[in-house]
Amino acid sequence: LISGNDTYGTIDEVSRSDVNMLVTVNPVTSTVLMVNIPRDYYVQTSVGMDKLTHTGMYGVEETKTTIENLLGIDINYTFRVNFSSAEDIVNALDGVDIYVEEGMAVERFNADWSLQGVTEGWNHLDGKRALAFARERYAYTDGDAQRVKNQQIVIQAMISKIASPEMITRFGDFMDALSGAFETNMSSDEILSLVRYEFTFFPDWQFESYALVGSTSSAYSPTLGDYADVMLANLDSVQVAHDKIQAVLDG
Repeated sequence: LISGNDTYGTIDEVSRSDVNMLVTVNPVTSTVLMVNIPRDYYVQTSVGMDKLTHTGMYGVEETKTTIENLLGIDINYTFRVNFSSAEDIVNALDGVDIYVEEGMAVERFNADWSLQGVTEGWNHLDGKRALAFARERYAYTDGDAQRVKNQQIVIQAMISKIASPEMITRFGDFMDALSGAFETNMSSDEILSLVRYEFTFFPDWQFESYALVGSTSSAYSPTLGDYADVMLANLDSVQVAHDKIQAVLDG
């Protein structure tokens, strides 16, 4: 689970979970599946039915448990980042390259009008522009749906950059630059094992993306103590996500 808090500053600050992405990795088949769950998904939490984003205010374990119950899966690892650390990670990679489809160019980002947007074709983004691209929704007809796609594009670009041969000589410096940039329950030995595997075999990772969908509505939020705009889960898409995750795990 990659849980992205909607704050700047230190990673230990508790806040809403603005990004909720499951990354399922099968190293045998070299398959990576990214499944996004909308932040406004109305789901069963420990405090009752509430928006998924509010689970971040109770800690990443609450978000993890909520998603496990929603999809009927076990989540092995959690990575928690925020706006500042997302920028730091991209900058530690010397930026990322993303491809913008025809008709999806953005002149200026709503998150920061001082930043140059993106053009059709390949774009090299530093940390600030990558974050702004991943947060953008107002510039698109599909709004939140396109924002989810942008988040997946940025994550895939980051994974591809980390897994590139050029990182062999820079990986130590890269890890030093990440100090304090994220929280994870993955042990140092497990991270080292994954790095060794990558730089020994250089698997040709195949990426697949999926996003859960739903319908907009209004419902009571116990965290807010008031009614809020929510997204009611489409149970068919929840089942599809579960099946896709299981298929990757099964090879």
